[in-house]
Amino acid sequence: MNIGQAEVFQGNKIEILEMILKNVDNQLELSWKIYFENAIFRITFYNVSRFRVGEWSIPLEVHGFEIINHSQNGCEKDSTYEIRDFEDDRVNFFCECFKMDE
Repeated sequence: MNIGQAEVFQGNKIEILEMILKNVDNQLELSWKIYFENAIFRITFYNVSRFRVGEWSIPLEVHGFEIINHSQNGCEKDSTYEIRDFEDDRVNFFCECFKMDE
């Protein structure tokens, strides 16, 4: 998945059905199972840092999230992308890269 493909999630209602945060080779890996436009997707974020989730609900509903590319700023690898929701800042973290599977 590249940034262009991920832009479809920006500003649209998304339900995060499952959120798994685990340690893989001393790096955090975050996996989301999301429901979006009558389909279920899995997005995995690699080398996650500064992970923060504010308010919890099941499912966690956000009205889109934005992916900010910081690679041009010379940031650390674990800060290449910043992911945050648009509305209430309920979800916010940084990661090195991510991929999406249907």
